[in-house]
Amino acid sequence: MEGLDINTIPSALLGRILLQIPNLPADENLDLINILQTGLQQFGHTDNLDAFLDYCQILSNPKTPWLWKSYTIKENDDWETANNKKPQELVGIRFLLASETARQNVELTRFAKSMLYDPKCIHFFQGRPIPVNDLLQDTLHYFKQEGHVNSLVEALINLRLDKYENDKLVFERQTSELDNTDYHLLGALMVRYDSTASRGSAPRSWCLYLRDYMENEDGSIWRILLEDDENRITSDQALADIRGAVENKSSPSEFSKDYRPVYLFYGNLDISQSRQEGDQDGSHMITLEDYTFDDEYEQNQLLPEDTQEEEELCKYCGIKDIIEDVNDMFFCEFCNQGVHQLCEVPAIEKFEKDLDPWFCRSCCKAQNIPIPTEPPSAELYVLASTDENALKRKREEAEDHTSNDGNGSMAKKVL
Repeated sequence: MEGLDINTIPSALLGRILLQIPNLPADENLDLINILQTGLQQFGHTDNLDAFLDYCQILSNPKTPWLWKSYTIKENDDWETANNKKPQELVGIRFLLASETARQNVELTRFAKSMLYDPKCIHFFQGRPIPVNDLLQDTLHYFKQEGHVNSLVEALINLRLDKYENDKLVFERQTSELDNTDYHLLGALMVRYDSTASRGSAPRSWCLYLRDYMENEDGSIWRILLEDDENRITSDQALADIRGAVENKSSPSEFSKDYRPVYLFYGNLDISQSRQEGDQDGSHMITLEDYTFDDEYEQNQLLPEDTQEEEELCKYCGIKDIIEDVNDMFFCEFCNQGVHQLCEVPAIEKFEKDLDPWFCRSCCKAQNIPIPTEPPSAELYVLASTDENALKRKREEAEDHTSNDGNGSMAKKVL
């Protein structure tokens, strides 16, 4: 990220990197805004994103450390350095891509290297792995049973069996030194090619590709997040954009051709989710599931106490903090969930504070309700005058009704 300042990355994207990837445990008492501000004061004018993220983690003071390890990738061979066994289990791995060619070997999942099959020891038949020694022994048994074996063939098969045992020992020794954890690509921070001149401060210099489990539990949907826009794409399209190459018949999008990946975030989902659940009781803890699996439950089936808990949090970022008159919380009358003013796409306008009822963008789309637009000032005056006249007429009608019906019966009309 050389030549790019961290404080030029939109705060909304930094917040998602910290919580939704996640680099921090999503404790309900986490003061994310203060952590962001303090971290930016310390590292905002530098390009050291690793130091910024680690510093924010220290500020969050989690009971159980969330350990990440970082690698810098300049050449394709550098990817191999991340395959070695780690001294302790990690929540995730960050990769700084320091060259254009480094992006070519990006994978959606970095499978456990110690669990891979050695092609010298395994033969695949119809998708099923078969140990080579089983094939050799069965072959030798068949020849003996049919009477077609001779001493030379038997000697060759036995030599191959000896080689299998040697290959197996070498493979086991090598894999014992390799990582045995699967890491899934959760996000990619992208920057425009022409952003270096402005150190990343030009409009739309940054975007975040974020894996989105809300649409699909297997993580096959991704979101492209900019400061003022959002789009959804498939995993194949996301990988094609990040790699800059065709992936499973998906070519890089026109949008992505202006961007290059600078940081990749791979997460160990097993440990991050289990630690979230173990740190505190679920009713007092925001877990990764709160960000990714909300639609396992029908929104209209939430219990009153569940609804009350949900209303305190933004359904997009999972944070309850607000900045008054800048990033207020709006509550949807349809889904009963809170939404930050700037988390919504498009962002919520100030005039919408006066709307009652108010519906979030998702519910507007689902219910075919148009997104509210601010009326012109002249129209506002006409509406206000109309409302005032209507109220005046209602009051006059009520007064006439009272004066004509003093004894409880309708007075006769005088002709």
